[in-house]
Amino acid sequence: DLGPPPVERAVPATLRVATWNVHFGKDTDGIAANIAASPVLSTADVILMQEIEAYPEEAGTRASRIAAQLGMTWFYAPARVEWNGTHGIAILSRFPLETPLVKQLPYIDQAWNSRERNAQAVEVVLGEARVRIVNIHLDLRIGVVDRIRQLSPAVVELDGPALLGGDFNSNPYAWLDSAVPLAGTEAVVGADQAVVLDDYFAEQDFRGAIPTTTATMRIPV
Repeated sequence: DLGPPPVERAVPATLRVATWNVHFGKDTDGIAANIAASPVLSTADVILMQEIEAYPEEAGTRASRIAAQLGMTWFYAPARVEWNGTHGIAILSRFPLETPLVKQLPYIDQAWNSRERNAQAVEVVLGEARVRIVNIHLDLRIGVVDRIRQLSPAVVELDGPALLGGDFNSNPYAWLDSAVPLAGTEAVVGADQAVVLDDYFAEQDFRGAIPTTTATMRIPV
C-alpha cells in the first residue's frame, strides 16, 4: 500500500527520521494529534511505525489515515493476517517515495505467539537525491544470535547508503526456551543485546543514532 506523492516542499539540509511502535495504531486521530503537537516528532520528515494494522471495514489503512492528517505519504507493509485484517509496519514521509520493497524475515518458532516478521525498504526522493530507508520489527523473546539472524537479510543485502530503523526489541536478557528471561547472575555475561547489536551494525558500516545505554521503552522493567 503506497500513497500518492505529498505536496511538494523544499529539500531540507538535514533529513529528520523518527521511529515509533504505535501498538496497533487503533487511535489514528490521537496518534496524528500527538505527532503534530510534539516539538520533536512534528519536525520529523520520515516516521517509521511498527505494530500498525489495517482492516477492510475501516476507511483506508491506519497508516494512510495518520499520514493524511499529517500531510504525508505512506508505505504500508503487512507482515501477517490479524483477524480479518493485517498487522505490519509502515513508513510515513513528507517527500515522495519510490522503489518500495518488502522482505520476509526468518521465522523463529517460540513457546507462544510466534509471529511472521518483515522488513520494508523505500527510497525517499529529495530533489535529485535518493535516501534508502529500511524499517524493521523483530521478535522480543529471542537471544541475540537469533535476533541478528532475523534482521540480517534486511541489512546485508542493502545496496549503497541506507538508514535503518524500527523496533529491534533488544533487551538485557538471555532467554530460556523463548519464555523465561534470565537476569542478573542467571544470565550469560555480556548478554545485553543492544551492545552486541551495535557491534554488529558497526561491522556493517552503520553508525548508531543514540547511545546503547538509552532506554527507548520508558516503563519500569
